[in-house]
Amino acid sequence: MAIGRTSIHGLIALAAVAVLGLWPASAEAVQHAITCPARRIANAIKHLKPGDTLTVSGTCSENVVVGEDVQNVTIQGAAGATINASDAASPAIEVLGRGVILRGFTINGGFVGVRVTGGGTAVIDGNTIQGGAGGVAITQNSYAKVVNNTIQNTAFNGIAVLEGSSARIGFHEFTDAAASPNTIQNNLVGVFVLRGAHAFIAGNTIRLNSFRGIHVRQAAHAAISGNTIDANGGGGTSEGGIVVEEASTINLPEGQTGLLGVDNVTTSNQENNPVAIRCMTRGLVSSQGFGIGGLTGSVTDTDFDATTCLDNT
Repeated sequence: MAIGRTSIHGLIALAAVAVLGLWPASAEAVQHAITCPARRIANAIKHLKPGDTLTVSGTCSENVVVGEDVQNVTIQGAAGATINASDAASPAIEVLGRGVILRGFTINGGFVGVRVTGGGTAVIDGNTIQGGAGGVAITQNSYAKVVNNTIQNTAFNGIAVLEGSSARIGFHEFTDAAASPNTIQNNLVGVFVLRGAHAFIAGNTIRLNSFRGIHVRQAAHAAISGNTIDANGGGGTSEGGIVVEEASTINLPEGQTGLLGVDNVTTSNQENNPVAIRCMTRGLVSSQGFGIGGLTGSVTDTDFDATTCLDNT
């Protein structure tokens, strides 16, 4: 039987979908629900189509991989939903797909609580992520919005953005009237941005991280505004609230409007130890003459190396 021109065009379109890894839009989004431990998230994800939502109840003991073929889905926890990583050497949740929303879970353990990698994109919203080696990692040219979470009690980084990746931490859009803040506390480093990565860090509470509140290094960039940065650092000579080094740049509020124009502050009697901002080894601190805002340190507010730091405040 001859194939008409319309059929040929349809076959070409389907071939493009297959080759490019694209998903056509679902005719109708489907709501799925599972309860752990009777069912597993990893198995349920295989049945999701673009636009679908998976609601999870109970306590799930597993490591979840959201594969690169999973596109534009929501995975959300019902009240009390918990994911306990069964393998401490792997991420509790790894996202390789695009347009994945992860919302409403308590996530315990794993090498990292949530890792977005391999060009994946995600919104990580309203979770408690704790107890692993790291909280959230955005790696290998990936992108994420990290909003409304509590990220705490990890051995290393609360949030790490690295390897050419980018993130918005504490808000969705630059036009937002208010932040969607994270609380990032009791880690070694609160937010670590490195290896050519970019992060916009706005409106969060970053406190009680034992080494550094925010650390930017290795040709990375961070715009830092409207955060409460309290009691980070243990008093060592390379510690503090914010540290920038190794050909990296931080931008503090520079008179802009909106979220990026709000000063960072330190709560009274919660100074960072020993300094609020430390700049060394070819770091750049820029605020175009607007200063460092309301950040304070227990010894001094700033420590800018006179020979290797470019101070543009």
